[in-house]
Amino acid sequence: MREIPCEVVQDLMPSYLDQLTSEVTNQIVEEHVEGCQSCREMLDQMRKGQENGGQNKEERERDQKELDFLKKNRKRNRRVVLFCGAAAALLAALVLFIRLFLVGDRVYEDAMTFHALVNGEEMTLEAGMIDNNRGILDVNFEENEGVVTVSARAGLLCPFTKPRYSGTFTAKEQIREVRYGNRILWSDGEEISSLASTLYETRHPYMGDMPANAETAQVLGLYSYLGPYENELKSSEAPLTWIIRGTEEVPFSEEQMAAKEADLKSFGTLILAVVGNLDEVHFEYRISGEEKTLIVTAEEASAFFGQNIKDCGENIRLLDQLIHKTGLPYLLYGVSQEAAEGYILQIVNQTGEDLTDIGVNFYHKGNLRHSSGTCHADGSPLANGDSVELILEPQDLAEDPGEEEWELELALGFPDGSSKTIPERFRIQGIVWGKDTILVTKNADGSYSAVR
Repeated sequence: MREIPCEVVQDLMPSYLDQLTSEVTNQIVEEHVEGCQSCREMLDQMRKGQENGGQNKEERERDQKELDFLKKNRKRNRRVVLFCGAAAALLAALVLFIRLFLVGDRVYEDAMTFHALVNGEEMTLEAGMIDNNRGILDVNFEENEGVVTVSARAGLLCPFTKPRYSGTFTAKEQIREVRYGNRILWSDGEEISSLASTLYETRHPYMGDMPANAETAQVLGLYSYLGPYENELKSSEAPLTWIIRGTEEVPFSEEQMAAKEADLKSFGTLILAVVGNLDEVHFEYRISGEEKTLIVTAEEASAFFGQNIKDCGENIRLLDQLIHKTGLPYLLYGVSQEAAEGYILQIVNQTGEDLTDIGVNFYHKGNLRHSSGTCHADGSPLANGDSVELILEPQDLAEDPGEEEWELELALGFPDGSSKTIPERFRIQGIVWGKDTILVTKNADGSYSAVR
């Protein structure tokens, strides 16, 4: 048998001492050590070192147990960390859900539509979200010396939110104005259009305030009429003039521009109303290679309105009346210009019941002149708080609407197939371009009423 080198035996000695080698290996190590003095001395030294400070089997077993314990703890800690991470993610999701759906955030005035009706100290407010993915969480009212300020919070649409709000508020004293943020919803007996409120906020006394002039022009959307434009002020002598000059040829035909000139004249009238010391507005533009100028003077604007045009800059009701008189309802209500040339009737269901449809009969001097009906486009019932709109065009009426009194009769349709006509006819002094809102309510005796 070949003799085993000392180096091999010496490599086996640690395992031999730790009793980790087989019987065959033990026999080989022992036979070699018995005949090799140097290996025998090394083995003895290793035994002594183990006895004095090295690890024996028990110590190694104890260390292994400690190592196993640490491994188990590490696994347990890993599970704890994973659980805590999942719990934190779930908590974050819950907080986000509460924030988006239950707490929400403040709604700014340009994100909602409003209709406010006031009778003394009583106010009825209709509000709706423009974004169909959001719903109203709550609406708050604050009162200060006859001015009621409304605020609202909204979240993502869910069972806890509603796309529309309908409610009433009773003030401590007679209401003279209703506001939402910077927007005036109602003032001294009349509902105020969004355009009137926004334009009213831009009023300023001096035409030399060019940043304020720019805000007024932006509200009126002059860019969509003239394209890029520049401004020039002539203020050294009367008449004080603001020149709004298009820098590029307008992309319209002469026929299209003729219709737009009527709007520009209206815009000039409104600009003169809100800029205190302005005497004239000049619109300059190029079409088909030809330079055109449209001039609107304060005298012409006053004659059109029937009183001093500057009074509109001091009274928002007058400004709203001026806007309606200019015939710009497509800017006021967001409908097309073609559809705007008529009477827009919004009917709000406040009966507490579902309605399938609402019929409207128009009477002039006691004679039926027109009948219309309106319902949801998808055929779904009009739930309490829902509203529908009816647009009546001038050609729908056999008589000129003029300024004479008209009567409206409302008939309500119900899901069971029945219908009821509200006995009292709703009176309107002259049907003109513009918008009216009628609330349909149910009385304590079960009858129904229409309230403007």
